[in-house]
Amino acid sequence: MMRMLRVATPLWLIGCIATSGVLAAAQSRSSVTAAPESRPVASQPARNTVTIDDFEQPGTLLAHWTLHGAAQASRVDLGAARPADGVAGRVFALTVGDGSVVERRLPSLDAALADCESFVMRIDAASASPERPVVMFVRFHERDRRASWSRRVKIEKPGWHAQRIPLRTFRASKGAAPRWERVDSISLQFRTPARVMLDGLELTVGAEPGCARPTIALVRRVAFPAATADVRESRRGPFLVLTDSTTLDTDKLLDALMTAYERLNADFPQVDRPDRPVVLLIFANESAYRTFWPRYAEALDMVMPSPTSDGFTALGVASGFCATDDCHVRPVFVHEAAHALMEQMLGLASGDWLTEGLATRYQLAASGQALSRLVQEALQRPDARMPWVLLLNGGEVPPGQYWQAASVIEWLLDDPQRRKQFDCFLETAQQNCNTNMQAIAPRCFGAALAQLER
Repeated sequence: MMRMLRVATPLWLIGCIATSGVLAAAQSRSSVTAAPESRPVASQPARNTVTIDDFEQPGTLLAHWTLHGAAQASRVDLGAARPADGVAGRVFALTVGDGSVVERRLPSLDAALADCESFVMRIDAASASPERPVVMFVRFHERDRRASWSRRVKIEKPGWHAQRIPLRTFRASKGAAPRWERVDSISLQFRTPARVMLDGLELTVGAEPGCARPTIALVRRVAFPAATADVRESRRGPFLVLTDSTTLDTDKLLDALMTAYERLNADFPQVDRPDRPVVLLIFANESAYRTFWPRYAEALDMVMPSPTSDGFTALGVASGFCATDDCHVRPVFVHEAAHALMEQMLGLASGDWLTEGLATRYQLAASGQALSRLVQEALQRPDARMPWVLLLNGGEVPPGQYWQAASVIEWLLDDPQRRKQFDCFLETAQQNCNTNMQAIAPRCFGAALAQLER
């Protein structure tokens, strides 16, 4: 199980908007473990479905599917046999080695993928056994960038059956916040040698729009199971604040969030605008905040330990808790909401220098604080600075270096030429879902990272 980064929280990371010299505490944003493998399901009631492939199309099989690695494919005609619901006519027969991939572009669908609730495939893994299971990943890929949704499938016995996988349980690829609206292809990536037959690859359309993602109703139900009637819901701009605190000044909080949003728009006018609510949960007590995340992950068939920090964002949801009974607007609230906002606007989701630096930048803007003061205070420590080759390598940044990440971003945005180069960097980082400055600097800045640091 992937573990969270556990760090001591610097004192300057704790406080409320009304105080000075404070920033948000945050922890690793890669703390969700891979979802357990999907399991076969019994026959389902008839639903509205759209077909990805039933393997009955005229023409050659490879006109639709591309094979990579040690993979052999053919179409087998079952004749009059119907071995299972949804299995008939011609099927896709595969013999693959470990690491083999088969993929195809999605056909024109009669429903938006974001409005579908599950992926279904009929499969017979003839080579599967408890001792030698067939293991694969089903992946949906975004067009034009390295971002995908994936789900592990493990099959331990042969025989036709249906695998029905809710789309909301698919996990985003590392560093990415994919959008179902941009998905244009599907692949099956095998992690074991296998002999399988496939048929009836389809999507089940949901009862409500956008059900490929966890719904707000689900988030609310898991977050506040015993206090649904007492939960306050406040909206402004792209933000939706849900809280069970009776003392939180939600107008003041929304003022701060909108300041952060306007600053992000000013910094990057070229990026996408949010197309769905940016959800921020504020819990009246710390215990409810810490127990929410394991329960929410379980609802999505995933595993996640309780957060150790004062704020946490994952799976598109930001969260924090009131430090006292008289709930103040804490900087961590804005910091975490900025992360959820950037997932939609930048398509990036990690605890790297770019996202933590920007979240810190917008948190400071919302609280009226100056970054220069934090820099001056931090530089009093002899070991305050982290070399750029470590700070900007695309990995997670310790909370004690958020100030430095924010200062690098301010330096990049402060000069018109560097700002133009930074736009090049951001576009490349979005395409690759990787913010390693050392790899990108020569192309966008015309110099190695070590030269930029001088």
